[in-house]
Amino acid sequence: MGLIYAITFAVLTWLVLWALGWKATDATLIASGIILVAVMVNRVFQYVDDARKRSDATEAS
Repeated sequence: MGLIYAITFAVLTWLVLWALGWKATDATLIASGIILVAVMVNRVFQYVDDARKRSDATEAS
C-alpha cells in the first residue's frame, strides 16, 4: 500500500512542479527519485521481515 501512496505522491509532485514552470525532465527526475526510494524501502522491509521469520522458525526447531 505504501508504494501506491508513493507513486501517487510522485505523480502529484511532478504535476505541481510542471505547473509551476519546471522543465518536465527535472520534475520527472524528482518523481523517479521518490519512487526509487519507496521501492528500496519496501524491498528492505520485505527482506527484514523474511529474515525475522526465518530466524523465528530456526529458534522454534
